[in-house]
Amino acid sequence: MVPRDFFYFVKTMMEKVRLAVTVDDYKEFRLLADYAAERIAEANALLVEGKTDEATALLEEAIATQKEATDSLTESEEIAGEDTEATEEAADETEVTEDQAAEDTEATVETTEGEEVAAEDGKTEDE
Repeated sequence: MVPRDFFYFVKTMMEKVRLAVTVDDYKEFRLLADYAAERIAEANALLVEGKTDEATALLEEAIATQKEATDSLTESEEIAGEDTEATEEAADETEVTEDQAAEDTEATVETTEGEEVAAEDGKTEDE
């Protein structure tokens, strides 16, 4: 289907709807890349028919769509990188907290055992 076809607007409208309801960044990238490939195929069909102006317009649209896909993927990777860094920092903090809790528990156990020994020593001396 090429731009001069009667229902071409329906095709492009459906593409826009699919993009609007896509929440996964990778799937959005794939859709945009697929749409760019479709525009290139449509431009090739127009070139065969000798419609170079229409083909040029479609190729420009394909380039813009591909750039949008690349920008979307790059932005998604940057966000994912930030999320990974934040997760790693949180994991490090949790590890430090767990280590501190283990040390505190050991100290409490040692103190409790020391108090019990001292209490037993006190009983022995009293007897």
